[in-house]
Amino acid sequence: MASSTHVNYGAIDAKELNIEKDIISNQPSGYKATFRFSNNSGNRTYTLPAISADASVLMSESDLDASKLKIENLSPTSTIANLDELPFCDVDDSDAKKKITFQNFVNAVESNIHGSAAEANLRIADENGDFQNKALSADVSVDKDGACRIETANMTALTNLTLATGDMVVCGDVSDSGKSKKITVANLSTVVLGQRGAASEGGLQVSDGAGSYSEKVISGHASMDKDGVFSISDRPSATKSAEAGKFLHCNAARDIDNINELGCKNLTASDDVEATNATVSGEMRFGSNKWKMAQSGNHLQFLEYNGSSWVVKFQIQGSGQGS
Repeated sequence: MASSTHVNYGAIDAKELNIEKDIISNQPSGYKATFRFSNNSGNRTYTLPAISADASVLMSESDLDASKLKIENLSPTSTIANLDELPFCDVDDSDAKKKITFQNFVNAVESNIHGSAAEANLRIADENGDFQNKALSADVSVDKDGACRIETANMTALTNLTLATGDMVVCGDVSDSGKSKKITVANLSTVVLGQRGAASEGGLQVSDGAGSYSEKVISGHASMDKDGVFSISDRPSATKSAEAGKFLHCNAARDIDNINELGCKNLTASDDVEATNATVSGEMRFGSNKWKMAQSGNHLQFLEYNGSSWVVKFQIQGSGQGS
């Protein structure tokens, strides 16, 4: 059938309208509006749904305004990246349609939930079940890195250590990632004693100067037994005696015997100074061995040292035993 052009027709009633390509509307403005069908690979049907009021067909430039949005045909995923984008309607900007990255969306949600929080605050539910920002206080504190500390300054101070065997002590178990645990005083005492190791009878814990203690047994000039009895090992065998290599050991009267030679700067006697054995010559020297007073038999002599020998300068003659 040859093509022809028909103009000025009114309404056309027909069950089918066969159009090869375009439906054209000549606008009063002189422009045309064209409804064009693309070439299909087969027969296709375009169905317009029934409507209850006037409506417009959505185009690529149309705003989406719908009461329902079916998402069954979207590709499912179990992950979302921080830079992925989400659509939303901004009620503060006349319901403008906008998009936001997932990271900014999370930040906004957390800000709305948590509110303004100081450093190291925790979210703690109040009596109404609403979470509030609170800082740990009283016996425990926590910093922004999550490090928890027991605040001993807020605890009741003990004036002395009066712990019962069933009392608990808190400790950090380094063998279990530093977890806080409790141990009874009785078990703690057993552990401490076990760390000390087996002790010898009469042993003492002695510091090494670096903060560590080890067991030592008193030796040298003294010893101590398991009952704490302390003994000096180098004392003389008897009281009032002076023995070679031994400590001086006075009797109750503070007497000392057996001293062969006594060297001192000053000698003060509150009673007699005497030689009890008359057959033994005794002497006293003065002035760095320049002068000496000596017993010779029954006589008392004063002698001067001339550089090579002692010379008698004065002699007091004894009586009753011959001259």
